[in-house]
Parts: sequence; structure tokens; C-alpha cells
Amino acid sequence: MNDKLELQFKPDNYKIKPNNNLEYDKTYDKDDNLKRIKEYYNYLSEDGNESFNLDIDSRGLLLKCNPNKFSKHNFVTGGFLDYSKFKQVTENIEQIINDVAGVELTFNKASISRYDNSFDIQASNEYTKCKHALKQLCDVNTGMHRNANDFMIKDTLYYGNKSDKVVVYDKTTEIKKEKDYYSYLSEVPKNLIRFERRRLKNTNILFSSINEQTYHSIRIDSINEIKKRLF
Repeated sequence: MNDKLELQFKPDNYKIKPNNNLEYDKTYDKDDNLKRIKEYYNYLSEDGNESFNLDIDSRGLLLKCNPNKFSKHNFVTGGFLDYSKFKQVTENIEQIINDVAGVELTFNKASISRYDNSFDIQASNEYTKCKHALKQLCDVNTGMHRNANDFMIKDTLYYGNKSDKVVVYDKTTEIKKEKDYYSYLSEVPKNLIRFERRRLKNTNILFSSINEQTYHSIRIDSINEIKKRLF
């Protein structure tokens, strides 16, 4: 859950303060009657690297963030984001939501609706030359599953289904395309291949259950799932 993390809060588990900084979307039906009001908040730090998004509707509040990017963690030289940094990131975001966005909540009342875990391999050849060999590792259930909001890199490989999938793509190309977002990296690595497990819904994990042990257990489970599907 170091790469992408989504937390779902039920309506009873947060409170919107009177003086908040939320923005609003209004939707009307064909008779010009108000049909739905959606509230949201998009946070972006001054340097443009730290960011997260809140979406609030009748179902509750959804938080989307990337702990790696929020902490400007150099995953190339620093490896996997350790638990202490992950905990600091979530505490910082929680404070911003309360103090700046104007929504009173605690993460321990949230359920985890999505998490991504990944690791990278620096290949001796560029990704396009490795793609054919990677495709041979596919199992019979391999498909080009993708969410509309997922960032798409050419020649990405998808294994699994829409709820739980393993994604393999050219991380070097993504960094180059998003160079402003990755400006905190000291250099762009060559031939970096990303292996990523995405749990997109029904994780059945409460944020309150996350401690150092469970944080690493979830990562090990993701790595084992990647190995099972590919190797």
C-alpha cells in the first residue's frame, strides 16, 4: 500500500465543519431539479509533489493518495517505503484534512478500499525488448483489464481481473512522462520495470488494523501474488 491508497469513510465517520474549504459539484435532472451535490477537495503542496484528493457524496468520503509521492520518497535508491514513513504520511494527510480542508475525521474509522504494492527490477535491456518474454509468463486468465482513471503506459501488461490484478509496465517511461511530478528524484533510472499488485475493491481491511507487522504482511502477500501469477 505504498504506491496508491484509498480509504473509505461511512457518512457517520466524519463531520464537515461549517468553515470548510470543500468545493461543490451540482447535477440537475432534465426538469432542472437538483439531483445530486458532490463535495470534493484537492490538495497540492506548493512544490507540486504532495497531493491527495477527497470525494464526498451520499455513500461517504473517499480519500485517494500515494504515500510514496506524498513523502517524496526516492524509491529508486531508498527501496520500499518503511512503516515509520508510511505512518508519518498518513498522520500528515489526516491533519491537513482536519485543519485545512475542514473535515473532522480519524483514519482509524476508515476501511481500505484500494491499495497497491510494487517492486522494481532494473533490466539490462529496455522494456520493449523484455515485453515478449514477460508475455510468455502470462497465465490463462491474463487480460487487458484497466480502470478508466488508471495512468496508462504503452505496452503495459495486465494479469488478473478488475478487482485484483498484477500490472507490469515501463517505469522509466512513466517517470519521463511525469517528470514534473517526479522532480524529487535525483535522476531517471534506465530500464526500470515495475511489477505492481493492485487490490481495487473489497479488501476487507480496516485502517485501524494496520501496524508495522500487518503493513509488511500485506506487502509480502502482494509480492507472493505477483510471483504466483508471473513466475
